[in-house]
Amino acid sequence: MRGRLAAITGAIALIATAGATQVGADTSPNTRIVFHGFDNIREIGANGGNARTLDRETGGGGALAPQVKDVGVPDSGRRIVAVVQKNADLGRSLVTVSKVLLFRGDGTHRTVRFGPFGDEVIRTIAISADSRFIAFDRNGDLYVARTGRGAMRRIAQTRIQAPAFSPDGERIAFEQNNSGDQNIWVINRDGSGLRQLTSSGADETDPVFSPNGRLIAFGSDVDGGQVRLMRADGSRVRTVTRSGAFELTHPDFSPGGNSLVFIGRREGSFRLFTIRTDGSNRRIVSRTVGAKGPQWVRRR
Repeated sequence: MRGRLAAITGAIALIATAGATQVGADTSPNTRIVFHGFDNIREIGANGGNARTLDRETGGGGALAPQVKDVGVPDSGRRIVAVVQKNADLGRSLVTVSKVLLFRGDGTHRTVRFGPFGDEVIRTIAISADSRFIAFDRNGDLYVARTGRGAMRRIAQTRIQAPAFSPDGERIAFEQNNSGDQNIWVINRDGSGLRQLTSSGADETDPVFSPNGRLIAFGSDVDGGQVRLMRADGSRVRTVTRSGAFELTHPDFSPGGNSLVFIGRREGSFRLFTIRTDGSNRRIVSRTVGAKGPQWVRRR
């Protein structure tokens, strides 16, 4: 399932036009949505307007072009972390090189935090709400590090991706496939307290904590692909979207916690949508979009 979603996402073109549809909540001028395309990091207003590019990766073309694989941004928008991959040509073969980048919230002061790693794949990354910690998968294992200094530390192993910090930075939710299906797990930042939260038989992906830490939103391929919610202990699972269309999901809560942004589908095209957590006010944010990993932030 995960590979199929990645293939679909990679085929979508970069953002072309943005609508001015108002969303259900958190539409203040300082509220923005950060996302990434193939080789860039962008943001738009929560109502779909005022798009701007925060970073564009350059150097190489075709099979050697750099790709932004994932981005992490706290609700404050003060820092950005990103995973970038590119292929290095060794003459007879290509080697995938991965690195972890840090930026200020406006995309300036680009620095390399970890890497480059040759043939050690990093796919997904997260940053804590206070910007002090990052978490990322490396060859399928989960690592944690301080944002600004120190070494990385492995806290969990095997087929892990899509980490997300709790608001206090003490817990990390992630998806793992150790049974043939993607399931949501949580672990303490120090590596203790590992616990499986979902086991429905569906692929359940891309977990994210609500701003108060009481809920987790995630994607599920139940009913063709939907956004779901559960309590942070895994109880009271419910479906938020009821569109009947295949939703690519990757949800994120608004800073106020009463709405979600996600990648959905309408008339055969993938677009950014918002929806209230009670399932009402499903709205289009962008009319044509090649966005991955949307995250809602509140600029100061």
